[in-house]
Order: sequence, then structure tokens, then C-alpha cells
Amino acid sequence: MDLFFFVLRQGVGAALLTVLLAAGVSCGRAATPPNVVLFVIDTMRADRLGAYGYEDASSPAIDALALESALFEHAYAPAPWTLPSTVSLLTSTHPCDHGVLLDGQKIDSALVPMAERFKAAGYATASFFANPYAGPMSGLDRGYDHSEGRRFTNGDAVGAWLDGKGDRSFFLYVHNVEPHHPYRGVRDRARLPHKHVNQVLDSYRALTRADWSAGLPLGTKDNTQIQQEVLARLEELGPVMSELYDVDVGVADRRMGSVIEALKSRGLWDDTVFVLVSDHGEEFGEHGGWQHDQSLYNELLRVPLLIHLPRGEHGGRRLEGAVSLLDVLPTLADILDRPELARGASGASLLPMLEGESAASEARVIGIRANRKKFYRPWKLLRGDLNVAVLSGPWKAIWNAEPDTIELYDLASDAEEQVNLAAAEPERAEALGRIARDGGRGCTPAGGEARERETEIDEATLERLRSLGYAD
Repeated sequence: MDLFFFVLRQGVGAALLTVLLAAGVSCGRAATPPNVVLFVIDTMRADRLGAYGYEDASSPAIDALALESALFEHAYAPAPWTLPSTVSLLTSTHPCDHGVLLDGQKIDSALVPMAERFKAAGYATASFFANPYAGPMSGLDRGYDHSEGRRFTNGDAVGAWLDGKGDRSFFLYVHNVEPHHPYRGVRDRARLPHKHVNQVLDSYRALTRADWSAGLPLGTKDNTQIQQEVLARLEELGPVMSELYDVDVGVADRRMGSVIEALKSRGLWDDTVFVLVSDHGEEFGEHGGWQHDQSLYNELLRVPLLIHLPRGEHGGRRLEGAVSLLDVLPTLADILDRPELARGASGASLLPMLEGESAASEARVIGIRANRKKFYRPWKLLRGDLNVAVLSGPWKAIWNAEPDTIELYDLASDAEEQVNLAAAEPERAEALGRIARDGGRGCTPAGGEARERETEIDEATLERLRSLGYAD
């Protein structure tokens, strides 16, 4: 047993602990706290991984990781697109509480992101991010000794930083974008028409945000008819798009695997908490939409969550209870026995679940969509711009604020959320709807007004956003 954990469990005073650690006293190993790696794979659906039951999976490294990790079967992203979801992950706050909902908005100075917490606890900290929303444009570079935007991150980049960081325990954040559009294709699958698919997707995304890009109130241009024509084309391309997505899942898998190898080759793996998550999923027409951020169905909210503990503790366990990415920060604090790391967090530690306790049964908000950029008239009328999803056991409710409607799904019998039971179960729908309405406080529908960015975005960041289809 590490002396670090022995001392903590025995309640020895902090001063003695400091002296012991400074002296390097240990029981066979260095008396230092575990390292932490938070690895985010952008746009990764849980149901496209072999570890989650996908038969055509291209994820051998992730599937191998699952065998020595705790796997959460029902983990949910707090928002259906990167910016609000990543801020929620790194601060353990709901989107309506942190309010970072639009390009150019930054986290409040009073909100303490994960890296600042670990840095204050004495950790060396580094961030490698391929999506600009995870970097300085949203204030998420705070707390890092090293913060670097990259096209992608693999074991070579991480290894170079590890070799120069010194002897301190470290907190490492990696955010890769595969399998996010644009699809890249790879040499042995070059026959797939990825360039054409990307062109159609680029056209579609630009149409959905035509008003926002022009600085106009949403709905001013109302290009619904053109969008419907492109949606029909996307439906035709759906099988090819799905295959391209799987190819890029394989790219993401190899890059994650190379980072794990970099840790193992340096003798760090057995002393590292490694968390694999995604910020959201991806739509392939299940509810009429494509890509992400226009609904709160499970193809967008259900994401992988794997937690590898030092020396593989709890490895291979599969946990059924519903959990949120807001729970990651308090879980890390609990694993490290550092409660101050989770001060002010909205999530709950998952360590009790790992140690055999039943998952919490009370209803909870699992996802919020606060649209500020996109317009498609049929969905504006059906869903509006503010939606809140609540889960209670197998029951999932979605409150659509502007039409003030509630959708209700029994995920036990209808995992694809195709049969709305709100009319058949009015009392249950209204009870969950009340929780959803309360969860949406602090957010308002986009309304008709044009919304400006709070701060200017530099040209290099804008170019990177354009390359991912987020800006024109």
C-alpha cells in the first residue's frame, strides 16, 4: 500500500504527511499521489464501441482498456455539443449555471476549472486540445503549466511532455476530435467518398446557422425548404457517412492507445487514474437530424465513460446506473481522497458505485440544450430552443420550453426513443417535467434577437473552428 493512502486513511496530520512525503518515505514505491489523465474523444457515441456491444467496432484499444477499467453503461453528456458540454465536464456545473453557450463566451472568473484545482494541489498540469472550445477561447486554458492546441495528440506529443515535466504527479487533459466531421478517410478505405460527404455536411451546417453567421435574429432567412433538400441528400448518404464515422473511430482509438503506451513505457500506467469520455455523440438521422446539437436524444447524450484505477482496481466492472459527466470531477476528488478538489461541484462521486453501493435512484437533469446558433422551422416549432432532459430509472423526459411540451420515453422498452408516452403517462410526465423546468432556470430560449459574441476570436482559432464546421 502507498504510504500516501495509508496516512490519509489513518488520519495522520497534514504536517506529518508533508514531512513524510518530502523525505520520500514509502512502502516499496514513491509516496506520491496517483497521476490523472482525462482523455476526451470528441463526438464519440457509446454504442459505436465494441466495449458497448457494437459488432462492427473499430476500437480495439478502447475495448482492451474497458477490460481493466470500470465501464459505465449509461453515462450522459450535459449538452449535445462541445462548448457547453466541455465546460460542464471541467467545472462540474450545468450549462444553465455556467452560461457558456455561444462562441466567444468564457467561464466566469469565479468558476474554478479542473486544471486550476489540480495545480493548486501541487500537480504538474498540461492540456493538448484539438477542439478550440477546450482552450483559451472559453477560458479552459486556466491552470495549465502547458496548454497546446494541436490537430491531434498521440503518444509522441504526450511522451515529450512527460519526459520534461519533472517528478511531480501530473494532471493531463487530452481532447482529440476524431471522429468529428470532417471525415478524413484512411488509406485502406480511400474508396469511400469522404470529400463529397464532407461537402454536403458543410453545406448543411452553414444553412442551419445562416442567420447567426449574418448577425441576424434566428428565423430571419428561414431557408427551411433548402435545408429539407439537403436533409434528403444526407439520408441517401447515411450508410456511407456511418461507415466513415467508424473509420475515424479507429483513428481515435489508435491515438488513444498510443498515449496509453507512452504511459506504460515510462512505468506510469499502474500509478495513473485514466478517464476516457466523450463530450457528446452524433446523429445519423434517428430523429431526423444529422451531426449534433439539435436535440437531446440518446444518440447525442449517451457517451462512453471508462475509469481505469491504479493497478487495475475494479477492472472489468460494468455499472448500470445512470451517471453524468458532471460526476467526473467529484469522482476524481474521491479517488484521490482530496475533497477540496470537488468544492462547489454539482456532480456526485461515482466511487461508492465502484465499491458496491447502488446508484442514486432520484430523478436528475442529464442534459440541457440552449440553442443560440441554429434554425430549422419544423424543429423550432416542435422543440424550440431550450430543452431539458431528465432521467428517473428507465424513464426519460424532455421538456421543450417554448412550446411547453413534454416528451416521455421508457428506455427499458424503447431505447431508441421513438414512442412518446407523455399522453399515456400524464402524471409521470408532469412530475419529471417540473424537475426539467427547474433545471432550465438560468437559461432562456434564444428568442428572435440577434446575439453577439462576448469577446472577439482570433483568426487562427476561427480557422480551426471553420475546419471543424463550426464557423463560416
